[in-house]
Amino acid sequence: MDTSIGLDVVIHGATTPLGSALVERLLTSTKTIFVEEKEFHRLHEKIAPTTSLHGCSIAIAVGDEDCRKIEFTTDEDFSEDFDITVSPNGIDTFRQSGTHVIIYDLLLPQRKEMWASSEIHDCIEILLQGGEPTLASQPRHWLSHRDAASGIFDLLRSKELPDGIIPMCGRKAWSASATIEQLKLLLQRSLSASTQSFTASDLAADSSLGTSGTDSETTASKSAVTSAGSAISEGGGPSPNRPDLAPLHSALLKLQPEGWRTMTPLRVGLMEVIANHLEVDVD
Repeated sequence: MDTSIGLDVVIHGATTPLGSALVERLLTSTKTIFVEEKEFHRLHEKIAPTTSLHGCSIAIAVGDEDCRKIEFTTDEDFSEDFDITVSPNGIDTFRQSGTHVIIYDLLLPQRKEMWASSEIHDCIEILLQGGEPTLASQPRHWLSHRDAASGIFDLLRSKELPDGIIPMCGRKAWSASATIEQLKLLLQRSLSASTQSFTASDLAADSSLGTSGTDSETTASKSAVTSAGSAISEGGGPSPNRPDLAPLHSALLKLQPEGWRTMTPLRVGLMEVIANHLEVDVD
């Protein structure tokens, strides 16, 4: 099985939020994406011009494909035929063999309760109504859907897949207050842009946007996983309540010197949520 750039991939759940994000990530590097028949027409209509441009094709999976297979599911009836299963952290059971990626603190532009909490959308609604939103006090390790798709893509092209449960989340811990402050500022800027009514405070640069957090890991870590397997640690150390990133980091270190890294600043993830929320409200 060739797992280099140019691999074929079977995807079940290609129209789920992360499945769609992975498809977009695969378009420029994959020969064929095989999907379920029920998803084929929806997916093909959406991205057919892009696939022809990049030379990637989408086909209906028939079950005998000799390539990596991945499923995105919120069910707990997992198929052992897939190399990788991806689920949100709300599930209660896990695969008994193979690779099972569990996604935490996902930031999705759309409101998709099964994959990501709606709390950021709820906060936006409260702010738009002039209220003061609150979040759970426990710090969150926000993960952009773009970074999640890139991490899953990297796992797909790894020669050896890790066995067991593989938690995936952002590397920085963001407190509730810091998250809300970022959200307030970005929402205000978005509203000012829509009405062309910028104030001096709207235009003021804020160097903390997308960089600050209670876990100040500002440099991609190239260190080995600690012997305790607790986390990646070079730029400040993990927060105590962060899911264990050691299995993911160790697996990706075999592929790239940075291991598990995230590239999307929090402000970008929040802006995508805000933009989608405001667009839906207008529609």
